[in-house]
Amino acid sequence: MLDEDTVRRWRWASQRLAPRDDSGDPAALVRGLAAVQSQDPGAAGLALRVRGSGFTAADVERARVDARALVRTRAHRDTLHLLATEDAGWMVRLLAPPLLAARRRSRGGALGLDDNTAEAGLRALREALADGPQTQATLAERLAARGLDLGGSRLTHLVSTAALEGWICDGPDVGRQRTSVLLADWVDVGEGPGGDAATSELARRHLAGHGPAEPRDLAAWSGMPVRDARAAYARLGAAITEVATAFGPRWVLAGTHAIGPARGSTVRLLAAFDTYLLGYRDRSEAVPAPHTRAVNAGGLRVLPAVAVDGVVVGTWQLKRRRATAAVEVAPFATLDRALLGDEVDDLGRFLGTPTSLA
Repeated sequence: MLDEDTVRRWRWASQRLAPRDDSGDPAALVRGLAAVQSQDPGAAGLALRVRGSGFTAADVERARVDARALVRTRAHRDTLHLLATEDAGWMVRLLAPPLLAARRRSRGGALGLDDNTAEAGLRALREALADGPQTQATLAERLAARGLDLGGSRLTHLVSTAALEGWICDGPDVGRQRTSVLLADWVDVGEGPGGDAATSELARRHLAGHGPAEPRDLAAWSGMPVRDARAAYARLGAAITEVATAFGPRWVLAGTHAIGPARGSTVRLLAAFDTYLLGYRDRSEAVPAPHTRAVNAGGLRVLPAVAVDGVVVGTWQLKRRRATAAVEVAPFATLDRALLGDEVDDLGRFLGTPTSLA
């Protein structure tokens, strides 16, 4: 039976946290993890930085905007994610139907958005984006000129609905503002698997980047029903292997083995909303119970965390100044500053900004 420490270290390795991926390719990292949460775009880059080497924050954005090897759109749990371009079409088609149904049920309440207005808004949105990427503010002006009352959260609702329907995604950022663009004008996502094959492939990809895991982890990470996750595991059959752990049965891809660094050897500055914490139903294996609220800062927010070999030992934040930056750490107990030196230096390299430990 695998003990708690072994499970953590195995996950640590599956998630490319030790050893880091040395391909220098952020898109390859996203493929390996299957998806990277990106409602905070800066945090998505930091989640890749902590797992890879040989690229910078600017390289991550070039992979999305210039090479277009990555797509930022709504997918897992109705949340913005970075996806490899070839995965964006089939993953959104797989995960969107129940999310769209929930949106249809809710939009008439607090949003006051009737079906006719919603359909007219989506048509107008498609026509407006035919002219290229546009910010939310520009879209609001253009739709208002058509006499559509889409103030408050209604336009945001329609834009995100269109993303789940699979015909828009994020375009190039304008300063700190996101833009929307017609997906077909931006990239060719291809076909990819469908139906049961898509569910099974998502399960396989989740295990490749998060194992050991179980169907409830897949469901929590993706937003799919647990029954579908269990069915996907069953279809994978001999492609996956069950392992006994202190937490109950977990699964890994067949042919993989428990590996990981020696205890106390690897410190990582995990990003906000990091998939090491969001990739599982229960994060208590990584976050000691007394510190759960320190990491889950109310609502759905998951703070940047300091972790040593898979155990979260504190939180951190980046304080930017004019030409420098500082990492401020709030440890749960005494933490040797020397352990953080390499991580802080690498963060500065990634950002292209001299960074110190405050």
